[in-house]
Parts: sequence; structure tokens; C-alpha cells
Amino acid sequence: MVEVRRLTAQDDLDAVACLYAQSWKASYRGLLPDAFLNRLTPDRWSAMLHADPGASLGLFVDGALTGTAMVGFARQAGREGYGEIISIYLRPGFAGRGYGRALMEAALSRLSEEGCERACLWTLEGNVRAEGFYTRMGFAPSGNTQQENFGGQSARLYEYTRDLP
Repeated sequence: MVEVRRLTAQDDLDAVACLYAQSWKASYRGLLPDAFLNRLTPDRWSAMLHADPGASLGLFVDGALTGTAMVGFARQAGREGYGEIISIYLRPGFAGRGYGRALMEAALSRLSEEGCERACLWTLEGNVRAEGFYTRMGFAPSGNTQQENFGGQSARLYEYTRDLP
């Protein structure tokens, strides 16, 4: 059974933080410096999750945490009407089974319920699997880019957007 729901303070948020660390290490190997990825710990996400657990969704398969997504209003100025998929991750080994689609659909529904008319997200340059997934979910590149530093290496991020129902 698959369940997607808003996380609460009663959930094991440390397990969610561990899922982030595991997913980053698996998803970004070869795209970000190994030394940076090897040093990642759940602590990087714990404070954020504990500060506002309701900003995140959890995807549970037979009761086990399998994915998470964080959503909110777009963080960039001048993006009125936009909601943002701040993050979306599955436990390594669970891609390609429809769980990402279920999680994304729940995230998009939540943004729509909160009054957003469009959604945006950012993806790391070279993350071909994510780009394909976002395209299948109705997103398209907006042309906006930004640079971010990861472990001393500058990386380009690309924005994808789509209309919400």
C-alpha cells in the first residue's frame, strides 16, 4: 500500500534526514565532488525538517518511508503565483516504480490547494534522470539558471516550470 501525506512532528524526522543523505549520495555521484558527498550526514537536513515538518510530504510503502518532498511558495522574489518543489527524493533503488510520480502528483496538488497557479523546481546540470522525470511530469525548462557551490565546486542549476491545474 502506498500512502503520501504531510509529515508531522510525530514522524521520525531523523529517518527523513537519513533518506536525504542516502539519496544525495546516490543521485549526485559523478555530478558533485565525491569528497563533498562522502561527508554528507543527516544533520544537513535535520534542523530544517524539525523546524517545519508540515512543509514536507512523506511517501510510505507498506508503512516504510520511501520518499519525501518539500514544497512551498517560490523562494525567488517576483514569483507571485508560483509554488516550488524545493526537493523531491526517493530512497535509492526505488526509482522507476511509480513512487516518484505519486509523490510529485501529491506535491503539485498541495501547491494547487494553496492557491499556486504555476510550479517551479531546480535541477542540477547533468542530472539526466531527473530532467527526464520532470519533463514526463509536465515541466519544461524556463531558461533560468543559477550557480551554487557544493564542496568547493560550482554547479549550475536549471529551472523547470509548469502550470498547475
